[in-house]
Amino acid sequence: MRRLRNTGGDEASSTTAAGYSTFVNHVQQIVAAHGKAVVGWHDVTRATPLASTVAQFWGTGTSDSDVADAAAHGTKVIMSPVNRAYLDMKYTSSTALGQNWAGLIDVNKAYDWNPGAYLSGVGESSVLGVEGPLWTETIVTSANIDYTAFPRLPALAGLGWSPQSTHGWPRSASGWARRARAGRRWASPTATRRRRPGRAARDPALRARGRRARAGRSRRPADASVRSAGRRHRPSLWHQLTRC
Repeated sequence: MRRLRNTGGDEASSTTAAGYSTFVNHVQQIVAAHGKAVVGWHDVTRATPLASTVAQFWGTGTSDSDVADAAAHGTKVIMSPVNRAYLDMKYTSSTALGQNWAGLIDVNKAYDWNPGAYLSGVGESSVLGVEGPLWTETIVTSANIDYTAFPRLPALAGLGWSPQSTHGWPRSASGWARRARAGRRWASPTATRRRRPGRAARDPALRARGRRARAGRSRRPADASVRSAGRRHRPSLWHQLTRC
C-alpha cells in the first residue's frame, strides 16, 4: 500500500513557473526522504514528478497536456474533475447548500462519465482512482454532509468500483431509489425520520395495551432490552459509514 502525503500544489498563480517547479521538486524530495509519496493537485505535473508522485486532476476540461505527458511517463492520476466529482457543488440552481462556480452537478452528471477515458492522453491504466472532494464552506451539520454527499458519492463509487461496461443510469438510479425508500436520508438537508402514527395512536384501548406491553418488556434481561433499543434507534447513514 502506498503511503501518500498530500502537498496541495494548486492556485500558485503569483509564483513564477521556474519558482513553482523548484519548490515542488524540493517538496517531493523531502516527502520521499520520509518514506512517503506525494499526492498533489494536477498542477504538480508542471514540475518534474517523481515516479511515485500521484497527480489529482481537478480541472473543468477534458484535456491537459502536462497531465497527459506525465501519465505517459508513468505518473498515476486520481480523477476529481470539479464539474463532475466535487460534492460541494449544488444539485440544481434551487439547492440550498453548496457552491455553483464550477456548475451544477445532479446525480446523473456525477455518474455519466468514464474516469478511464475522460482526460485525453490519460488511459485507464494511468488512473489510480476517483475522489469526490467535499469542501465545507456551506456545511454546518452531519445532515448537511448526508445531503450533499448522497447519492452522488455512491454514484462516484460505482464508477471506481466497476468496469465501464457495467454502468447504466436507469439500473443504478433504481437501486439508489430503493435504498432511499428503505430509509436512507438522501432527500433533504434537514431530513429526519418520523414514525407515522398507527392505529395505537387513534385507539385508546390499543394505547393501553401498548403501555402494558412496554411495562412487561421492562422486566426482560438487560441485554435483550439493549438489542431492542438498537433496532428502534438506527444511526444515520453518515454515522454508519464513519463507524466502519
